[in-house]
Amino acid sequence: MDTKFILDIVLITFSVIVGTLLSLVLYRAFIILGRVEKTMEFIDHVREMLEMWERIPFELLKKLTSFLSK
Repeated sequence: MDTKFILDIVLITFSVIVGTLLSLVLYRAFIILGRVEKTMEFIDHVREMLEMWERIPFELLKKLTSFLSK
């Protein structure tokens, strides 16, 4: 066999293996990023809820002071 032909076969095989591994890594990274995005959405939701709960006493105080000032 010609050495150029053997090198071409090795190069093609190596390219297929590297391409397959790269696509698997990218797929796994895509799944992980999706999970991170869902986690960030959950954290934002919890933060918004806590901010809302934090405002409740101030709104009650505002209503109480406006009621008492009448």
